[in-house]
Amino acid sequence: MKFDGKINAGRDAGDTKGHSSSGKRVNDHVLEIFSQVNGKPEESEELKVSDDGKTLTIVNRPPNSSAVFTMVWDRQ
Repeated sequence: MKFDGKINAGRDAGDTKGHSSSGKRVNDHVLEIFSQVNGKPEESEELKVSDDGKTLTIVNRPPNSSAVFTMVWDRQ
């Protein structure tokens, strides 16, 4: 994926038919990834690495929902 904010069609064998995604680098520590299927939003994710590089936080937001799923990973 190029992190240029442009929609790219899925090309991997495991991709859902009609799947596409876009990604952009917000800053040195944050990436945003948006996925869609047949032009309809599927999910959005924000991946953030802490300043010390020891923690990765992934925030997932499903479309048409107020739900927010947050995963926090610590390097050991």
